[in-house]
Amino acid sequence: MSSIGTTRLEYKKGVERIKTFTKSATIISLLLLGIMGFNILSPVSIVDTVANPTTTDPSIIQNRKYDGFSANASSVLKDRIHSGPLGEVGMVEQAYHGSWHTVDLQNTYVRPVVIMEPVSYNGGDPAHVRLRNVDTDSFEYKIEEWSGGDHTTETMHYIVMESGTHTLADGTKVEAGTISMTNCWGDPTRVWYTIQFSQSFSAAPVTLTQVQSYNGNQAVVTRERDVGRYDFDVIMREKESRDNTHARETIGYLAIAEGTGTNNNNDFEAGRTPNTVTDDPNTINFQHSYGSAPLFIAWMETTDGGDTADVRYESLSSSSVDVFIDEETSADEETGHTSEVIGYFAFASSKGIIGQTTPWGIRKINARDAEVEVNDGWEDEIDVAVLDTGVDPDHEDLQGNIAWKYNELTDTPGSAPDGNGHGTHATGIIGALANSVGVIGVTLQVDLYCIKVLNDLGGGSWRDIADGIRRAVKGPNGVEGDYDDAEIISMSLEDDEKPPTYLKYAIDYAYNRGTVLVAAAGNLYPGEEDVVKYPAKYPEVIAVAASDENNMVADFDEWGSNSGPEVEVTAPGVNIYSTYINNRYTLMNGTSMACPHVTATVALIMAEDLEDGTRHLSIGDYDSDTKWTIRGVLHITAEDIDVPGNDEDSGYGLIDALEAVLEVPYEPYYS
Repeated sequence: MSSIGTTRLEYKKGVERIKTFTKSATIISLLLLGIMGFNILSPVSIVDTVANPTTTDPSIIQNRKYDGFSANASSVLKDRIHSGPLGEVGMVEQAYHGSWHTVDLQNTYVRPVVIMEPVSYNGGDPAHVRLRNVDTDSFEYKIEEWSGGDHTTETMHYIVMESGTHTLADGTKVEAGTISMTNCWGDPTRVWYTIQFSQSFSAAPVTLTQVQSYNGNQAVVTRERDVGRYDFDVIMREKESRDNTHARETIGYLAIAEGTGTNNNNDFEAGRTPNTVTDDPNTINFQHSYGSAPLFIAWMETTDGGDTADVRYESLSSSSVDVFIDEETSADEETGHTSEVIGYFAFASSKGIIGQTTPWGIRKINARDAEVEVNDGWEDEIDVAVLDTGVDPDHEDLQGNIAWKYNELTDTPGSAPDGNGHGTHATGIIGALANSVGVIGVTLQVDLYCIKVLNDLGGGSWRDIADGIRRAVKGPNGVEGDYDDAEIISMSLEDDEKPPTYLKYAIDYAYNRGTVLVAAAGNLYPGEEDVVKYPAKYPEVIAVAASDENNMVADFDEWGSNSGPEVEVTAPGVNIYSTYINNRYTLMNGTSMACPHVTATVALIMAEDLEDGTRHLSIGDYDSDTKWTIRGVLHITAEDIDVPGNDEDSGYGLIDALEAVLEVPYEPYYS
């Protein structure tokens, strides 16, 4: 045995570092290509301090640096791990407007959106709620008067919702998100900001908006207009006497399909008034019969009257509430207001809101539509092996799809414990269940083989990976050519040094037996050579690059997606929300997250090909350009997102699961 470094994590001053201790071993760290989403606000580095960084032993995979991706510069480093329901509602009372108050949330979120409007009508001066420091488990608020004066005690209700597109347990569609803007009413250089929904609603949803930050200390609210099925407009509005320029703020929005429902044993409704609400009280009669007064959140959906105003409520009961428009008077004393539409949400009690998130990557590649297209002919699940750090076997979103586990590190069947989270995250991208909670994966009907080839620090050896490949090919029964062989192997791992020949033999063994191999192209960090890493570099393996929500290949100051002639396709890999250890959820970034999207898309292609019970498509190779091979189907249906044609950054382009399954030839054409 050679003397090499083993690693442990040390946490110090918000920075995660690897400390190294010399020890006789044959295993060292393998870089995981997923970057934890907990540092979404601020970069964090895991620094390589391996004791023997210059070893040339090809069986040892070197530990290397990886940096966190920063979506928004901040000095704050917080865990971004979600546990519990999608959202929650609550009620607060505030006695004095000048003080900020903290609401501690019942659950922990990744990117929560808060709406806390309107203010009750105990005090007559126009007022609204101002928010700041919206965090994973708390937010701050205060009553903000336009005049800056004191205010009597008021009651406000709030709703908190995880960012993203969701489906509640009863099927109600919900979307929450944030934008950053300076658009302010009256500023000739600023226009209305159009927010486009990430999902389509069957009719215009109820929309609620509110400023989430406190970058400008002038009182400000949001106004809306043109709410439709696909989008709506929003702008900030200061008091009339101001010059109407405002600092950049974060605006939160919530869109809920109009109608009634039940969630977590609580009745709820989302509705809107006719265009009849003025400065006089207007009664909303609830559609549900609540046992007591529900929690009530509301705001204006129109801007028929341009004067600055708030929404206020009074006489809230189990059956109705009165709302009206309350204008501020900084420019004149006139407070009459023309009619507006008020959108509102009522929830019976302060229990959590239960539902399921559809991550943006699933929508981007049209996975749900592809699943529907394939589902009619799907009789047998596709067996997919995930070679990684293991899996959380008790995760509520994975239990039903995990068919087999094996720990290659200890040679233990029936066990693949994940103390890292990377493997659980990748597994969820492929096959998280449609069970009305958590997230949904690319494909719902796969048998997942979770083979642990990396330790809980992301370390491992090429020998364990090679053995894991061979074990996956033979399947749970250990018999080559049996019915339970893995049909696809997913590998979100890499190293830039050429591995020992036995790894290539394992790759060839799998490929020659019809197993599709998919691997992450690798993450590029400052000062590193921009090349595709192993095992993705092998021609038998589909090398996957990462892209963001704007169809741009990942290229940031902290990290990017490796490029090279081996890059075959691109898939979502930035801010990917998926399953995490201890029955939780989190964001991660990297080509590690892109790889499972392609793996699951290949499963959909194979399922469509098996519609008559027989496999017709061969695997193909990098140059395949026809629909008669699996790789060819991926290539000709990918969306070109970079320079025209096949290129070294994005390969053939961004995968499209729906177009891919539609391209698979029907069985009669094979004869």
